[in-house]
Amino acid sequence: MLLASSSGISPGRTRNGLIVSTVFLVSDTPCVTSSNLCLLVSMRDARKLFRLFKSLNEYQKILASLSKKGQEDEIELFLDVSGRLSFLFYWLFDNLNILSSIKFIKRDPKPYAKIGSSFWFLALLIALVQYGRQLLFSFEEEARLLRKWKNTVERAEADEINQRLTKIRANRRGIYLNLLKTLGDCIPAMSGAEIPQRLFKRTFNDGWIGVGGAISAIITSYQLY
Repeated sequence: MLLASSSGISPGRTRNGLIVSTVFLVSDTPCVTSSNLCLLVSMRDARKLFRLFKSLNEYQKILASLSKKGQEDEIELFLDVSGRLSFLFYWLFDNLNILSSIKFIKRDPKPYAKIGSSFWFLALLIALVQYGRQLLFSFEEEARLLRKWKNTVERAEADEINQRLTKIRANRRGIYLNLLKTLGDCIPAMSGAEIPQRLFKRTFNDGWIGVGGAISAIITSYQLY
């Protein structure tokens, strides 16, 4: 299960998300000087340097998932490995993007950013499917326990069922938060991959991108702290 961190967001990425959101939200504000905006962008890029080699972490997670083969259903295993593999390529191209941005390698960073965002969006779509399956299983388990609760006469067994129902409903609230967080991430990911331009000949404005990133970062901070 990926209830806690399926979308691959770490505390460091959460703080970076808040910086990115701030950049987008203030970029059109008249009172913000260009030097202050450059400082925010520099802070964002500096944080990205600490994300180098995160593809290796994803590789380790893929191996850990594959080691569980036979312990969980094949669909969940396929989705989990596919999501982690998408994040592996996201981090790889994100690293190339930042290294190009700081002129460590003499390449145009924009293509790397676009490809990386495409893999990010793919990973988010996979996460949404996983959360949807979790919700379905949650409601099915709740219905099964309610039927069992109606037919039980033992007080101890009824109390145990009530405890399991309470846990299921608490976990479901976490799934709803993860869905909202992932949907928030979809906005900057789609924008970076230029999906709105290709599908609708339009772009998300900076405000929408900032709001999406802020929603994701705030929910992740709430879940972590």
